[in-house]
Amino acid sequence: MLKLSNIVKTYNSQVILNNISITLPDKGLITIIGSSGSGKSTLLNLIGSLDKPDDGSILIGNKDITKFNNNELDWYRSKYVGFIFQSYNLIEYLSVKDNLSLINNNYDYILRKLDIYNLKNKKVSLLSGGEKQRVAIARAILKNPKILLCDEPTGALDSKNSNQVMKILKDISRDRLVILVTHNKELARKYSDNIIHIKDGIIEDNIHVDNSKDKILIDKTKKTKIFNIIYNHLINKHKRNLIISLAIAIGLISLGLVLSINKGFNTAIVEEEHNNLSKYPIEISEYSSDLLSSNNELTNDDKIYSLDINHVNQIDKDYIKYLDNINDNLYYKLYKYNVEDYIINVIDYNLENYYGEFDLLYGKYPSKSNEVLVQLDENNKINSYDLSMIGLKNDSYLYEEVIGKEYKIKKNKYTITGVIRSKKDSIMKETSGIIYDKSNFINNIPDEIYLYPKDYDNKLVLLNNLDKYSDIKYTDLSTSFKEVSTTLMNSISIILILFSIITLIVSSIMIGILTYINIMEYKKEIGIYKSLGMSNKEIKDIFYYENLLIVVKSVMLSTLFILIIRLPLNNLIYNLTGLSTVIAKDISIYLRLFEVGFIMSGIASIIPTRYISKFKIVDILRNE
Repeated sequence: MLKLSNIVKTYNSQVILNNISITLPDKGLITIIGSSGSGKSTLLNLIGSLDKPDDGSILIGNKDITKFNNNELDWYRSKYVGFIFQSYNLIEYLSVKDNLSLINNNYDYILRKLDIYNLKNKKVSLLSGGEKQRVAIARAILKNPKILLCDEPTGALDSKNSNQVMKILKDISRDRLVILVTHNKELARKYSDNIIHIKDGIIEDNIHVDNSKDKILIDKTKKTKIFNIIYNHLINKHKRNLIISLAIAIGLISLGLVLSINKGFNTAIVEEEHNNLSKYPIEISEYSSDLLSSNNELTNDDKIYSLDINHVNQIDKDYIKYLDNINDNLYYKLYKYNVEDYIINVIDYNLENYYGEFDLLYGKYPSKSNEVLVQLDENNKINSYDLSMIGLKNDSYLYEEVIGKEYKIKKNKYTITGVIRSKKDSIMKETSGIIYDKSNFINNIPDEIYLYPKDYDNKLVLLNNLDKYSDIKYTDLSTSFKEVSTTLMNSISIILILFSIITLIVSSIMIGILTYINIMEYKKEIGIYKSLGMSNKEIKDIFYYENLLIVVKSVMLSTLFILIIRLPLNNLIYNLTGLSTVIAKDISIYLRLFEVGFIMSGIASIIPTRYISKFKIVDILRNE
């Protein structure tokens, strides 16, 4: 039962409804007639909760809908009421079937009944006024509401179609309440159960009419097609959406490339360490820097403290013996001695491995302990200090001029037997000097020791063994290089990521602005959706999912672009640096882009969609 008590409604200080009170049954066809401006449509809007009265109550059973909050009003419009509007309120850019599918997909029956089945694939904008009216009637009937509100449903129809529509409404009214506003008194007398006369906002009389007709069957299923709406919105604004997707994709591409390069570069450095850098020496010298000894904690702010980050290594014969016991993990060892201010290079353990790094240019390898080699770098150069040490003062010499050269150091006599040069791919390609046999310095303690691991696995074992001798600190050149390179790359990546984030923030703002524009452009549709029973949350979801799909398209475009340019860029970087696969192919990075896109679409939708709750249905539809 629908009961209106003391309803008052004014517009611009003009009283439209003046203390209206009436009780309506649960079913039947109730017709409201009266002159223009008498308050008929306003009364209909109040019953349908498209507007609120200034005073009074509207009871459905024992519930006063004037006291409902927004969620309760959404529920009421969804479950209880349907509308046939005088101005149709159809979505013009959709086809007939798309308008009807907002309510129910089982629309063929009612289209045939209203003689518009042949129009179902036609856009509403191409229909005549009478055809639009019948589509609006079909939509209202499909919703199968408990209360059907009809504002001049036959106003644009001829006599034949008007009677056809009234018959359908009459049949529907047999198990629900149909309230119809019309100027056609003849149709009202023919089909109504009650006729209510309104004049100047007051009910003059309420006349009962006894009529009976055969009942027809209407499909009572209802399903709101949110994703159909989203699809139609995206298609309707496809050019704008494509531009937005491309703009967002630019930011995502920059972010994806930075993450891919960071991942690939660090992986490439690790591979380089495993394959090549692991053969670089572990250096042990008298002094070793120990940055970890620095303590940042402020002990006392009124005192001065000294800080020594240099660790002094006490290298002795016991330590040399200790190194001799871990030779299995070494390619070779290089000792440096300072004898009479001369730097002496001594090779220990498997000279063939050491010589494998060089080409013999002239002469022969040493066969006696007093025989030495002249070691040149990859450019045939040797430090002038080393030449002067053996008595050679000129800028250059022929190979044969130095072979057989004799000189003394600390009363020991040495003879040069050969000249060797570092190979192009050798880790020794930048080193040079005079190479001595270890037996001459067996009782000396070296100033510096360079340990060359066989490979990465052997290096790990070697470092583990060195760590056991805790009093002696070492420097791992390859690890230091890797850490410096990784730190530098991570720092650059952070800066580039920040720029990418700025780009994405701008993109998010752009999405938010365009979402607001869309909401304003679809204002009429929002009013229609609300009148069809959609909640504010469902309508917000439409715009949220639209944005999400746009961002997903952007993520797909950016991912595709990165995958396409990855191979040629990797080839270019390899040719320039020798590092392979610097731009990584990592599924986690692309998933991260989807996460970023998801967050962007959510944030960009929050503020604009808040306006949807503020829209009043009656104002939207009246203005449209």
